[in-house]
Amino acid sequence: MQRPAVREVFDVSGFSRIMTVYADRLTALVHTGTTRVNERRTSVPADAAQLPALTKFLQEFWSAASLPPAQAMNFELALERFS
Repeated sequence: MQRPAVREVFDVSGFSRIMTVYADRLTALVHTGTTRVNERRTSVPADAAQLPALTKFLQEFWSAASLPPAQAMNFELALERFS
């Protein structure tokens, strides 16, 4: 299930305006008509010093997914706000 802070990051960044955000993975998969999704994951310690690593991960993901460049900065700023 989606955590409120995660939803807030999507809303603050504007990301939820360029794509539909579902409450959980299963619901999203049902709406896409697929059971398999290409995804990327990363894991870092819960430490503000990890922000550069998370930002780099986000930039690489954004580029690989061909998402609108104009929205990338909003998402990075939201990431910083919650770190």
